[in-house]
Amino acid sequence: MLRPRQSSRVTVHFEASGAPLYDVAIVVDVTENSLVLQRTGSLRKANIAPGTDATVLFTQRDRVVHWHMQVEEVLPSSFFLRPLKEPGDGQRREFVRARVPMGGQVKLQSDESWVALSQVTDLSAAGFSVPETLPWDEGVCLQIQLWPADDLSDLIEATASVVRRQNDTGLVFIELGSAEENRLSDLVFGVREAALNARLSQD
Repeated sequence: MLRPRQSSRVTVHFEASGAPLYDVAIVVDVTENSLVLQRTGSLRKANIAPGTDATVLFTQRDRVVHWHMQVEEVLPSSFFLRPLKEPGDGQRREFVRARVPMGGQVKLQSDESWVALSQVTDLSAAGFSVPETLPWDEGVCLQIQLWPADDLSDLIEATASVVRRQNDTGLVFIELGSAEENRLSDLVFGVREAALNARLSQD
């Protein structure tokens, strides 16, 4: 059974009216049919009402799990949620991972300053990796900006969660619109096609 561990950190996405809210929460209690999350960070002041849909993301056995839930009760220091369906993989389609020359930067949603990424690797519609270890724990939600090398005019913005911090940092997209997903797909396949044509021209 896929469930987050008690006291672990998870990323929660509330689908409230207006702008979606993402943040990290701590699992206070978890059962087969319920989840209690501590209100941390921006969630302390968030105006979340009972009946709000939520997606909880956590890692288990090196995979990112999506648990679609609904807020049943809002307490002063926590949220009580009930599942809408069993946890599982996200429904996002993936395309071939590729090493694509990309610029990028990340930051916490509450911060003003960005942290530059030295290199973006293993890019797909599900997420990407960076060779350095970023200064945030697993489960932390970050704002992401990516762009093709030397082309800031084609900026791709998304929200992602840290899912791995061993040797490198792995991030999985939480919010990626279909237009941005299509641009990433075109970019990856365009680079692969150009590389293939270059090799063929040398034969």
